[in-house]
Amino acid sequence: MDGTGKVTAIAAGSATITATTVDGGFTAACAVTVTSGTGGSSSGSGSGSGSSGSGSTTTTTTTSNTPSDVSQSQATDAAAKAAAAAKASGGSIATANMKNAGNITLSALQAMAKAAGMPVKFQADSMSADGKTVEVRITLDPAKSTKDLNLTASTSNGRAKSTKAFFEKWFKNKVSTINFGQQGDFGQLVEIAAKVDLTGMDTKNLYFYSYDKKTNSYRRIEKPAYWIDKNGYLHFDTPYAGDIIISEGRWSANSIIITTYTKSEQGAKPLLRF
Repeated sequence: MDGTGKVTAIAAGSATITATTVDGGFTAACAVTVTSGTGGSSSGSGSGSGSSGSGSTTTTTTTSNTPSDVSQSQATDAAAKAAAAAKASGGSIATANMKNAGNITLSALQAMAKAAGMPVKFQADSMSADGKTVEVRITLDPAKSTKDLNLTASTSNGRAKSTKAFFEKWFKNKVSTINFGQQGDFGQLVEIAAKVDLTGMDTKNLYFYSYDKKTNSYRRIEKPAYWIDKNGYLHFDTPYAGDIIISEGRWSANSIIITTYTKSEQGAKPLLRF
C-alpha cells in the first residue's frame, strides 16, 4: 500500500489493512481479499473507530465531500464488511463507518442491524470543507432506531455560526455550537464526538442544550456524560438533535428573556421558551 491508500495486489490471499489518522486519532480496518487471476489494484479510505471504540471497523466512503443519502444496499454492505472485519480480529462488536452520510431511512438502519449478524455500531462522520478532518461523528445503534434520520452535522457552517451569535447576544456565557441536520431528536441516545472550539472555557463546567429554531425554544441535555480526548474532540451523549449549544456554566441572561414554560416531548423536564 502506498502513501495515498492505493492497494496493489501481487498475489492471491487475504489481508486486513489498518490506518490511523494523524488528526483525531481515528482508526479503520478494511478486509481485502485477492483471488487468483485478479491482478490490478484497489484503494480504500475512511475514518473508523475513535479512542473509545471497541472491536474492528470497516469503512464505506462517499465519493465526494458533499453529504450523500445512504441506500439500503450501502447500509447492509457496510454492516456486513464491518462484521467480517470484527470477526477476523476476534472482536465482538462491528463498527460500520461512513463519511458525509446524508439521509438514511429506518428500513435501511434496520437492514443494517440484521445484515451484521452481531451487535453493530454505525458511525457517521461529517468532514471539514477540505475533507481532511472529522468535524462531527454521530455513533448510533441501528437496532434501536425508530425513525428516518438526517446524519449531517457541522461545527463551522453558517447555521452553527448564526446560532452561536444568537445565544451570545442574549446570554453572558461563552458558548460553542454544533448544527445537526436532524431536527427534534434521534429516537435513541447517540454518542457525539465533535471538534468544537472550547478556547477560554472552563471545560469542567460545561452545560449542554438543544435548540429548536422553529419553536425558538431550548432544553437542557441532563446527562451528557461528556469528556475531551487527547486530540481535542468533545465527546457527549444526547437524545436530542437540532442545534447543540455547549455553554460554560448555567445560562446567565443579559436581560430577562424567559417568559413561559411548556412541557418537553417526554413530559419529564420543562422546555424553556423565549
